[in-house]
Amino acid sequence: MFIFQKIKEISFKLASFGRLGQSTLGMFLSSLAAFPILFLGRILYDINSTIFYWFIGLVVVFSIVIISFALHFISDEYPSNIVLDKVIGMMLTFAFIPLRWKLMLFGFVFFHVVNFFRPFLFCKTLGKRINELPFGLGILAGDVVTGVICNIFLQIIVWVVR
Repeated sequence: MFIFQKIKEISFKLASFGRLGQSTLGMFLSSLAAFPILFLGRILYDINSTIFYWFIGLVVVFSIVIISFALHFISDEYPSNIVLDKVIGMMLTFAFIPLRWKLMLFGFVFFHVVNFFRPFLFCKTLGKRINELPFGLGILAGDVVTGVICNIFLQIIVWVVR
């Protein structure tokens, strides 16, 4: 039982990036952690695209497991301390987008604007049922939707600029 408790504590620390998830700016600062992962992913993509897709898949699965264990450690209705979902959302925002600094800055700001307005945009259609999905999928789903919306918008910008 002691080992299981330690696994949940470590999962919570990973999912909340230590104490970063408890700070006011934790959401913004934690989403910056996606950029080193994206740069590593781009290097892997240049080496072998199959390795890149496996890498992204493993990061997402690992994040779901971490968030699921972390949820068992805390008892909030919606655990705002968990910020690992923001990293996944940012990774989806920049999937298949050229990593240029102006585009990255715009995408970062746009992700957080859409994320801020997400409850107003999606709660009427999806309701609160999405947060009740098992294994931490509900927490991750909101940022996945935000990341996909931002990615589509950035893809359009890249297409228009070319």
